[in-house]
Amino acid sequence: MLLKRGYGSLQSLLIEVIEDLSNNTNASEAILQALRKICAYFSFGCTFVYERDHKQTLHLKEHWASYKGAPLPPSFRFEEYLSPEQIELVTGSPVMFFHEHTQKSDLEERVCALFDANSLLIVPIVDDDGVLLGGVGMIDRRRTKSKSRTPRNERHSSGKVARKDEILMDEGDISMSHMLITLVANRVKLRVVQQRLYFTRTTMESILDNAGIDIYVNDFETHEILYANKSMAAPYGGLKNMLGKTCWQALYDDKTGECDYCPRGKIIDENGVPTKKVYSWDYQRPFDGAWFRVLSAAFRWVDGRMAHVISSVDITESKNNEFLVKKMAYYDTLTDIPNRRKLEEDFNAFAARTKNENVTLLIFDLDDFKEINDQYGHTVGDSLLIEVARRLQNDPVTKDKVYRYGGDEFILLFPDRTKKEIQEIGNHLLDLFKKPWTIDDAIISCRASIGFARYPDDAGTYQPLLDCADNAMYEAKNSGKGKVRGYKSYKKTLK
Repeated sequence: MLLKRGYGSLQSLLIEVIEDLSNNTNASEAILQALRKICAYFSFGCTFVYERDHKQTLHLKEHWASYKGAPLPPSFRFEEYLSPEQIELVTGSPVMFFHEHTQKSDLEERVCALFDANSLLIVPIVDDDGVLLGGVGMIDRRRTKSKSRTPRNERHSSGKVARKDEILMDEGDISMSHMLITLVANRVKLRVVQQRLYFTRTTMESILDNAGIDIYVNDFETHEILYANKSMAAPYGGLKNMLGKTCWQALYDDKTGECDYCPRGKIIDENGVPTKKVYSWDYQRPFDGAWFRVLSAAFRWVDGRMAHVISSVDITESKNNEFLVKKMAYYDTLTDIPNRRKLEEDFNAFAARTKNENVTLLIFDLDDFKEINDQYGHTVGDSLLIEVARRLQNDPVTKDKVYRYGGDEFILLFPDRTKKEIQEIGNHLLDLFKKPWTIDDAIISCRASIGFARYPDDAGTYQPLLDCADNAMYEAKNSGKGKVRGYKSYKKTLK
């Protein structure tokens, strides 16, 4: 039912407008229904809603007119009609109202011309920062033809008689129409804010889903997962399989509690407040071996609770390249065991540890290896070196202790061993070389001469210690080959 002036009370109109605007099923229909009732009650011929886009253009969203005539502008920019100062006045005014018989300012004339209106009431919609979002209003294009025309018997609430062809409003009417249009404007503003929130959410989700990183958020205290983007959730069966679970329940099959490496304590201060710093580490996923660079931070979730955001980017390729570069730098290309560069680095690391009382460097080469190359060829010689490395890596005594120094020379490092233990290890090595080697159907017998020196007794740094061990090896060769000798003869001169 459309209320008309004199046929319904303002109180009834207010109730119906509130009921219309409370209808959440169709916001546009509810807004237009309320505006039609307000427009009819105050004898305006047209009503409208405009909303502003990101290009500062106002677009007509809803409108209704009781007459036929020139349509309202479907879109416009205030900047094309008003000066910046006038736009500021429109934006800052709670309501603009003027009618045909009032003396209009330049601003009012321009606005009337824009809508081709004789009478106009507009309530601007602005956000909390004073930025114009749109406007809701009523206009009328009728002109008074004759003052003696018989009035239509529609009684105004103040007791005055309103003519069919004029807008007759006192201060009370203006105030009440402003209040009612403001109710509609607030509903429109809510719709605009909801739309922006929706677009903000979907935009952020799209960004997060296509950013090339995995992201999930959990409750800081309970570890319950609150959010995960698509790339994060996909390997675990989708978001529905993650929400409501603790992070360890969702991500691991073998964990029953918080991970030992969880960085929660590193992203809050002593008072439990987020540090606003990002903590990072590298992590290898157990079920497929993929590597990730993980970033963690604490922040407040949408409901105010403390949350923990974990983002990660797949660095498997980078990690593999890193391993490859490191392997090329630290591993022998022929035997695939550590090389002399890795040897020096590991020795310095051992020597720097105060708990290590000593480090023994043991060196050996293959006796008469030149003759093997001459008799069988260098390909067989290389195969023999590969087999020596493989046998040493598979032996529990020498596993992870052996390095290829160059040619047919190999070195082993043993921290915290007594001289007796080193001698036993040397004898064990000689026993390994007593077994013949089968290389490309050739049976090759090959012995080794072994020398060793001890840090810090024989030398205090790497290179002098290596020289000591090398001299001890040549002493073993000179004493008949296939022997083990510790450093003795050259100790004074090398120190």
